Amino acid sequence: MLLAQFKQNKSLTFLVSLLLLILVYPFFEASRVTSVVFIILYTTVLLSGVYAISYDARYVALGMLLITPILVCQWSNIILNSPAIDMFGRACAAVFMMYTLFALLERVLTARRVGLNEIYGAVCAYVLIGTVFGIFYLLIEAASPGAFRFSHDAGPYGPAAFIYFSFVTLSTAGFGDIVAVLPFARSLVIIEIIIGVAYVAVLIGRLISASQSGREEEEETGKPPRKAAVREISLPLRKRPVGLVAAAVMLNFAASLLLMQLRLPFFFDGTGTSLAVLLGGFWPGAAAAVLYNLLIAGTLWGWSSWVWMFSSLLVAAATWFFYQRGWVTIYKPYHLIAAGIATGILNGILVQATTILAHLPPYEGTMRVYSFFLSLTGHQAAAAIAEKMFVEIADKTVSIMVAAAVVYFLHDLMGTTKALKKNAVGRAS
Repeated sequence: MLLAQFKQNKSLTFLVSLLLLILVYPFFEASRVTSVVFIILYTTVLLSGVYAISYDARYVALGMLLITPILVCQWSNIILNSPAIDMFGRACAAVFMMYTLFALLERVLTARRVGLNEIYGAVCAYVLIGTVFGIFYLLIEAASPGAFRFSHDAGPYGPAAFIYFSFVTLSTAGFGDIVAVLPFARSLVIIEIIIGVAYVAVLIGRLISASQSGREEEEETGKPPRKAAVREISLPLRKRPVGLVAAAVMLNFAASLLLMQLRLPFFFDGTGTSLAVLLGGFWPGAAAAVLYNLLIAGTLWGWSSWVWMFSSLLVAAATWFFYQRGWVTIYKPYHLIAAGIATGILNGILVQATTILAHLPPYEGTMRVYSFFLSLTGHQAAAAIAEKMFVEIADKTVSIMVAAAVVYFLHDLMGTTKALKKNAVGRAS
């Protein structure tokens, strides 16, 4: 019964995860060990946000692209503990939350009928307003220390304090324990107060109006209006495998090079491979996997690294396997995430086995991940396995998400989104 409520009311999942995050955040922001648990919950909030706006496939596709830098920054920062990466990730989170806020408000304000999902969406939007302003206050304080004055304790103050201040401001409670000092901070506080007062009045009026008009329309027609049909146009990328393979190889190579330059413990070299599989089938993806590894072995990693070809081939095979079952599609966000996690687990096992059997030295880019888990477990073998799983699950999940979103936008650009959706549903059944 409870699971049915969450499935039927997508905004409820997002609302519960948001409130849970706000409730438990103060207990996790001080420790790097407990930060792993927090990041898992934070990731759940982001994915729930995408799920809440999944009434429109375009919103899902763009939402997945927007949460990608957030996931990269927050998961990397568990290991790196970099203030710059942390602030950039929070800025990206503010952008994603504003995007989700506007998508939810569009749903609520344009709804012909008001149900529980619209009410939950309206509450989510209110919580998002307070959260976004809290992130803004945190960024202002980071850029201009002393922008806010605290009457208690002696800092430093983390995100929980600014989220608290934001909701106090939004609700016009005004306890006075935190005060904006700089002019720009005060201006932002004024804007939030205006939004908080206007939101409740406007939203209640709009929901009442939508409820009345929805009843009248249902009485006249006897059923809700139908959506207009979308025309179908074929997308013949299977007939152009050479260009597709070349583009996938370059995408993999560019992603690896960028991540290495940024010194982040990920690769995202499965993005191009998965993209080639989704657009051209298994064999273009497999060809891209092989050629990419030959290219990177001959330029950056040395010829002994050709063995990682098997890892890339596994990504191509797993993407094809889950695609055939209708999982790798933005129309099923949680299936898509599950496919990425499963691919990451399988690849983590293969990477660990390859490292041992081929007597390969540890990769410098992920040594900090290994050191982090070694400090937690005190066991070298356990730390090595945890390192592989941590990196591969995050890496392959993000890669498959991005590939699925790009495929959707390519289909949307060429007018074949209806065919894409029918294809996903047909494969699932």
